[in-house]
Amino acid sequence: MTFKLNREELARNMFTKSGFIHRPGNKIMLFPFIANAVTLKDEAVLDDLENFKGIAGACYRECLNLSHETAFDNDEFLRKICDLAGAPGDEHLKNIVSKIAFSENGQLILFDILVYQHIRNSTPKENKTLTDIARFMVALWFEQEDKDRLKTLAEADPSNLFYKLILECLPGNQPAEFIQDPYYQASPEIKELFRADLNVLMEDQQLFIAGFHDLLRYYFFKYVCDLSIRLNGFFNPHPAPLYFSVEWEKMQEYRDAMINGWDSFTHQISPIFAHAITLEMLNHIDGIGTQVAYTNIRDLVAKLNEEKQEQLAEEIRELTSLYQSRITDVSWAKFEPKIDAHKSAVEQAIIALYDAVSFQFKESKRKRAYDAYQQWMMDFSKRGYGKPRGQLGYSLAIKKDFLLLLTRLCVGNGEKVRLKEFWEGLSKRGILLDKVSQDHVISHFERVNLLEKKSDSGDAQYIKKFNVSLA
Repeated sequence: MTFKLNREELARNMFTKSGFIHRPGNKIMLFPFIANAVTLKDEAVLDDLENFKGIAGACYRECLNLSHETAFDNDEFLRKICDLAGAPGDEHLKNIVSKIAFSENGQLILFDILVYQHIRNSTPKENKTLTDIARFMVALWFEQEDKDRLKTLAEADPSNLFYKLILECLPGNQPAEFIQDPYYQASPEIKELFRADLNVLMEDQQLFIAGFHDLLRYYFFKYVCDLSIRLNGFFNPHPAPLYFSVEWEKMQEYRDAMINGWDSFTHQISPIFAHAITLEMLNHIDGIGTQVAYTNIRDLVAKLNEEKQEQLAEEIRELTSLYQSRITDVSWAKFEPKIDAHKSAVEQAIIALYDAVSFQFKESKRKRAYDAYQQWMMDFSKRGYGKPRGQLGYSLAIKKDFLLLLTRLCVGNGEKVRLKEFWEGLSKRGILLDKVSQDHVISHFERVNLLEKKSDSGDAQYIKKFNVSLA
């Protein structure tokens, strides 16, 4: 096995005439973000990130091979309904249908599974990053079996005649062929957990309608968090549990949700652009494989003799030197890479490359791109899972409706689950709650009659399956 930096390909993908362009995604696709946060100033884009329904709609269309480009004209839609109902131009009927079919921002209301394929983001012009997030999730988590089941759901006939009238007037989606983006699969475990939870939703039509977008939104959050934590751990990633609170409780600074919550999350997320660039460069070394991250390289190095390890380390050092030579607007004399004598030569070389990438971002005007790349995840998470706690800052928090969805997923297709197993189910899905938050959850379950108590012992308490109307 021979290792050699592919200078020609590196130049083609990342060199400018006299400098360097920090553009990930040619050799390894880690995240669906761009290093530009201009569109995040648009409130409609932030709203779409928060409610996630338009992104879920794009995800559904990707699975069914339906075009994203079909325009939706609200006025034409209402005219068709009036005509089909035998009341052309009836303003009273238009107002009734408009209130039933559209939200305040003009987005279709999810009253039937068939609506998902017509839901679009509220931005007048398609935002590519929002669509890329949908494609990211389809590439990572959906097998053909899942897509076929979604197609079967989309072919169901609605039982409500008024809804049937509305659905018949929705514009037809044009078929499209999508080439699936080859995103790096960092966690087959998360994929299998997602598919299991998706199957629970698909067993119950009302649950699917209410929860599909919330399921996608949370797994997107969980996957990006987990991948960021793994990358920050380089060759020996260690768990960095994130604690949540429940939205309606009060917080104190000593609580786990404040100590290991929002601030820990932002710390893990902030360097993702530096990792994306470092791995993009490393994947230009012939011989290490296709779409490899740090742990893949670690496993490769374990099989190499000392000579081959040194050869690979030397190619990485050459890559770092070449990179520094093309970044001329920072003072490299100030740069001091971290040295850990306990690590192998390859690991030391990779960390030195990463340190060089991080250093130049912080020392140059390119810090704006560095910040913008992770700003997508920050803004999405703040709106979806962030809760301002006054002077304490933010905590990660879950809302009551999402708690009910999580409860249904933990119960699965059974009728109830032991309280202890419920906490384990939340933990498996990345939701850790301290004792105080757990007590708030139990109190809420008692109020909505989901807690079955045979004694005060945790082993004799059960969480029951809920009716979707509770959500």
